[in-house]
Amino acid sequence: MVFECSSNSTCWENCNLVCIGLTAGGSLIVLVLCIVIITAIVCCCCCLYRRRSRSLFYRLRYTPLRDPSGSVVTTYNPATRRNQDIRSGSISDAVAEEGLYEAMQRQRKERESTRRETGLLNCQFYLRSNQKYVLETHLPDIGSRISKSWFMVRPISGGQFNPPFLLTMSPISQQCRLNLQGTDKHVMNRLFRILEHQCIHKIMEIDYIPDKRIIVILEPFLQRGSLKDLIYHTTPSLPWSTKYSVRRSGLRTHQIQNFGRQILEAVLFVHELGFKPFGQIQSGNIYLEGGRCRVSGIDNAILGYKPRVSRNVKTYKENIDSVMFGHLLFELGSGKELSNPAPIESDYKNVKNQQVVEVLQFIFQSRIPPTIDEILQLPFFQNARTSVDNPEGIRLDEDIIELIQKSRRYRSKGGKGRKASSSTYSNEGYYRSSLFSTTPQVADSTVTSSAANESSLPPPPPPPPPSNTNDKSALWSDIHKGKTLRPTVTDDRSAPMI
Repeated sequence: MVFECSSNSTCWENCNLVCIGLTAGGSLIVLVLCIVIITAIVCCCCCLYRRRSRSLFYRLRYTPLRDPSGSVVTTYNPATRRNQDIRSGSISDAVAEEGLYEAMQRQRKERESTRRETGLLNCQFYLRSNQKYVLETHLPDIGSRISKSWFMVRPISGGQFNPPFLLTMSPISQQCRLNLQGTDKHVMNRLFRILEHQCIHKIMEIDYIPDKRIIVILEPFLQRGSLKDLIYHTTPSLPWSTKYSVRRSGLRTHQIQNFGRQILEAVLFVHELGFKPFGQIQSGNIYLEGGRCRVSGIDNAILGYKPRVSRNVKTYKENIDSVMFGHLLFELGSGKELSNPAPIESDYKNVKNQQVVEVLQFIFQSRIPPTIDEILQLPFFQNARTSVDNPEGIRLDEDIIELIQKSRRYRSKGGKGRKASSSTYSNEGYYRSSLFSTTPQVADSTVTSSAANESSLPPPPPPPPPSNTNDKSALWSDIHKGKTLRPTVTDDRSAPMI
């Protein structure tokens, strides 16, 4: 039986619609199947990678030989071990929940907060007992000394019309041998009252809290801050850990000339008082007021505090102040601190001014560093457009002279009487010898643990026999003329005979 369609056009339209529907449905099914297959492959790869990384982590974890009970460990389960450590108290719950780095950062912030709170309580206790000043601001750690606290105070009598003062509190130094509960404190205050110089920072008062063993120093608060703040173009009231992190390009030539001349004049004045060596020359100890430098640190020299730069200059035994001034001059010219005891060839490239480089070479490339007076006589500082009026001779009484001699005595012991530690090089004259050669040398990494190791070394070889000077001069003349030297043959018999 044959069925015929009444209309051929209608039949063809229906067939086309059916084919289109079957094609669309098949494409959708294929697309869904592809998505399912791709998802399954990705999941399998993730599972394999996770299992492999976990097994690698287990293999790299430290496996102790014995557990806390003393028995030998045959298998190691990190989760079980971690729970045992938490229960035994070897690690805290906070460390277990957060990472080790986060726990260390949190503990450091807690210690910092506790230290600042303790410093604030000590300041409030001192101000209540003193009844002369009122606390205005607890400043951040604007200096490098960790145990020191900084505050801004104002006198009670004048109120807001009086300028603020900077009050610092720090524990007493271990090198200080002064009797601060007796007459030494009054003698110090009498010295700072009569100390008047254009380039010396003024100290208002020094006090001592015997119960806390804390030294309190009151000095004027200068808005422009220190010379280090000018070098790095930063605000003095910012924390020390952040405001000096960006390197600068250094100061201009006339600024280096003027500031250098003023600092040298101030150091000479301090030497005349009896503080020789001074040992406090660094950019953080030099304040700015009205376009003039004011050197501070006499209180630190008396109380036994040492600056950070003293670690880099301990290899020098003479004219320490000149070496410290060289470090300061390098920072003024390059905009960064000198990390080595003396600059090397790559360090000189960071200094823009050639005149400053010549002064640095004059300081560091001498067998013995020049004195402060010899540096001051250089034309670079003599041509500075500044003048310093040195005051007439200050009359010091016997108590002040005895105080200066006492502080100089234990300062010289602290600088020369210490034995070589594990952090000092066995060859203390390395930096000097490397500077006087024409080619740069590489630092020797040999480290000695005590002075006894040096005595165990074999004695140096005897000096060579004297040679004929005429032959040597003739040899040098031949070398300068460019003549080719005759090759020599060395008979080496150092190898053992078997």
